[in-house]
Amino acid sequence: MLKQNQMMNKRIAIVSYDADRTRLVEWSYFNRKNLSSHTIIANNATAGVLEGTLNTHVVHLDVHTFGGYRQLATLIDEQQIDILICIGDATPDAVNLAGVQELCKLGTERGIIVAPNEATANFILHSLPGSVCTHVTGYQSERAVNNDPFAGEDHIEIEFLAN
Repeated sequence: MLKQNQMMNKRIAIVSYDADRTRLVEWSYFNRKNLSSHTIIANNATAGVLEGTLNTHVVHLDVHTFGGYRQLATLIDEQQIDILICIGDATPDAVNLAGVQELCKLGTERGIIVAPNEATANFILHSLPGSVCTHVTGYQSERAVNNDPFAGEDHIEIEFLAN
């Protein structure tokens, strides 16, 4: 079901810690160019938000309570996930914190890339071959101050050369 060319197209599972979808919408919109070239997998509620934000198909997991987490755990166990990204508030009050922590633990045990927060997720996504960096703090203003002819550019292409 989820087999893809693993050299360029990664199978990325995205889970949300909490019911506040604002962070998920903002983060996914910010990373939409990088995410759109990969297979995105999420539980039903998160998948719906991602499809709207990314304007691309997202693999929907089971809609039942914790059903999506069980399916995701199975996919991780069967090495059908390359990257696990966790978005949201990881405070002890978060409703799904225990389930998300178990997925992170399983992902670590199975040797997949696990991003427990947005900063790590951004680093991972921007490190993938062919990724587009849409924002670098201070970069735009520094270039504009120095009268750089490319100061109006809104992204940086990141290209990796094979060894």
